[in-house]
Amino acid sequence: FKVFGKKPKIFPDGTTKADWDIQITVDILSLGKDLDHVILASGDGDFEPLCAVLKKRNITLTAAVFGQRHSKRWVAAVDSVIELDSSILES
Repeated sequence: FKVFGKKPKIFPDGTTKADWDIQITVDILSLGKDLDHVILASGDGDFEPLCAVLKKRNITLTAAVFGQRHSKRWVAAVDSVIELDSSILES
């Protein structure tokens, strides 16, 4: 497996944004022929089209999400869901 991470941009007003959706999608699709299961730690509904492509390729997709901070359509589209809580951030 591979784990990728990216530090979010922090704007002067204190808001943050990572803007990594496209890169994650490209990476997953480029590895597609070598994958049988993807676990994506995101609740972002922008990944819903990726889910449809992976299903056509018979690749299982699991979403790892925090509580209610996720797109309901995204969670409904994936094969399974792992519920995360803030305890995984403590280390």
